[in-house]
Amino acid sequence: MKGVIYYISKLTLLDELLGFAYWALCIVGLILFIDTEIPGFWKILGVGVYIPLIAVVYIAGVKKVKAYFRRQEQ
Repeated sequence: MKGVIYYISKLTLLDELLGFAYWALCIVGLILFIDTEIPGFWKILGVGVYIPLIAVVYIAGVKKVKAYFRRQEQ
């Protein structure tokens, strides 16, 4: 039981850290991108590509972390 609680706490902490990094990356990236001297169309297109790309990176990271903990349990 202690092992299960340990892994749940590790996964929860890691999920929080990944979530924080995800939102920090999104906010900083958007601020830096919007601050540039690019025409409006390219800003909209860039933001439209940036947000899904960051979401995919976040989901891939969470899947790798979950797979890592599954391997550790066995």
